Amino acid sequence: MKAIWIHGMGGSPNQEKIALMEQYGWETHALHLDYVQEPLRFEILRDYLYQTSD
Repeated sequence: MKAIWIHGMGGSPNQEKIALMEQYGWETHALHLDYVQEPLRFEILRDYLYQTSD
């Protein structure tokens, strides 16, 4: 099963939680976005979701 880790505003992917998810068999993807500084944040996230899905 696949999972996309989408962190909160001002946060970043939590590697410990991602590792835990992967221990249980999840194929986990994570993308770090600066939501404030990146004007195309939603487009980047959308494209990332398409790239990592089958």
